[in-house]
Amino acid sequence: MLAFTSIATKTSVVILVVSVLRGDWMIGVVGVIVLSVGNAGLMLLAYVIKRMNEQ
Repeated sequence: MLAFTSIATKTSVVILVVSVLRGDWMIGVVGVIVLSVGNAGLMLLAYVIKRMNEQ
């Protein structure tokens, strides 16, 4: 099933699995945003990480 999905969906599933294994709900929130918004969520996450590294 995952072979036919987009990169954003695969990434969000991996993020959600990691958040459950770590017990960290903040990572889960990022996974849900990426899952619901798709590639725009990945771009938003990349922009936020880029802005954090500039400061």
